[in-house]
Amino acid sequence: MPSGGIDNLVGALPNLYGDFCKVINLKPSREGRPIRAVKMGKGSGGGRRGVLLVGGLHARELLNPDSLIYFAFNLAYAYKNNKDYSMGGRTYAADFVKMVIEDMDIFILPLANPDGREYVLSPTGDRMWRGNRAPNPGEDCKGVDVNRNFDFLWTSGIKTSANPCSSQQLYKGPSPFSEPESQNVRDLLDTYSHIVGMLDVHSYSEFVLYPWGDDENQTTQPTMNFKNPSFDGERGQKGDSYKEYIPKKDLDWFVYVGNLMAEAIEAVRGKKYAVKQSVNLYPTSATSTDYGYCRHYVNNADRKVLTYCIETGPLVLKNGEPDFLTSFQPPFPEASCIMEDAQAAFMEFCINILSVSGEIIEGIKFAGSGALASSGGRSARPSAAGRRLAKFLEDNRDELMVLARTDKRLSRETAVVTKRLLPIIQSGRDGEPKAFDEALVKRIDELLGRLGELGAPKLRRGAQAVRRDLQSFAGITLADALRKVDAGARRGK
Repeated sequence: MPSGGIDNLVGALPNLYGDFCKVINLKPSREGRPIRAVKMGKGSGGGRRGVLLVGGLHARELLNPDSLIYFAFNLAYAYKNNKDYSMGGRTYAADFVKMVIEDMDIFILPLANPDGREYVLSPTGDRMWRGNRAPNPGEDCKGVDVNRNFDFLWTSGIKTSANPCSSQQLYKGPSPFSEPESQNVRDLLDTYSHIVGMLDVHSYSEFVLYPWGDDENQTTQPTMNFKNPSFDGERGQKGDSYKEYIPKKDLDWFVYVGNLMAEAIEAVRGKKYAVKQSVNLYPTSATSTDYGYCRHYVNNADRKVLTYCIETGPLVLKNGEPDFLTSFQPPFPEASCIMEDAQAAFMEFCINILSVSGEIIEGIKFAGSGALASSGGRSARPSAAGRRLAKFLEDNRDELMVLARTDKRLSRETAVVTKRLLPIIQSGRDGEPKAFDEALVKRIDELLGRLGELGAPKLRRGAQAVRRDLQSFAGITLADALRKVDAGARRGK
């Protein structure tokens, strides 16, 4: 679809669904084409969360802007008509669709680089063109790789080029954010400060990628990080002494939610996407996802934005050799199937940004991994009680979220309990674990009782089991509580 067609569809969304869709006009492209995003959401309030979905930074990756438009229309139709949202073997109930539209804001920038797309589609263009169409003074070559123009290690030279005529089309531009196409992503994050998740959609390789892209991750040395100039020149090489710092709780969340997105994709038609750190595709710098995630490190006033890159579609082989054109631009009907796969990932990402269940589950797993530890250190044997509690939340996530939203009393109580519970869960990772007070244990118990009354039999049985374990929690930390429950089970109590 030409860039004008995509822009027309962006404009059509508020005409059809004006009560919850709004167009956001951004900076025009280098050649003056409009670039617009759409905001989907019905509601307001200080507690709302937002996500940003971006496509088309690389011109030749044609199906991703179409996929994001497809997602916007499917989601809007399902909400307007109170219908389930189905893609192949994956279905999100109408209650979930309602939750996503009414409890959060989804910002979709489907085509960030319209000039590049037009050049790819032009009879006189280049089907493998990657960048925008920026003029480079004094050079015959045009274009900047928009996804190497973000302000993250822009001077490092990791998988970028300072040569406008780079044979790999990796020219990073004359300065960070020199291009309106990258400025628009930054401006959305700046303007809508409640955006706490970003997904940048690319092709190809069937990966769900999380930060960092410049080097391998490590969780123990905070001073070894991209801001520390003493490590300049050491980044970008896997297997050496430099590793990029990431907090353990963020890394665990990225892996956990990444796997949920991969599972959602697989449920559509069986495609298996691998969840990897971005550097394992190849080392990069100045990309949108690393920039989005790094913002809160650079400026403490910025909210943390949890970012992924999805690489849609497989590497296609022809006569045993890579067919790059078909990999970037798969023909129909396969292209439509890939777009269907992506819908599940987009929906799953939105749900996990909306919910704090992933953070709670990973905190329980973290505490449970050491619940049987002796004075000599952590045991490799995880806590049975921790596994049981995490599995209860994982297996019943969807029903718990819907119940907590549709019952006003439950909604209020869930908000209060979550606000008090999260600091206790998070404190275990910080090395200063907090204890459960008796009043909080009582409130959690009452909340689980109410959920059991309203929920399906499976939820009711699980809630009853958790309530039995919960009686051991008052006055002690989560890890100690899990240890106590496990010890009681071993004694047959």
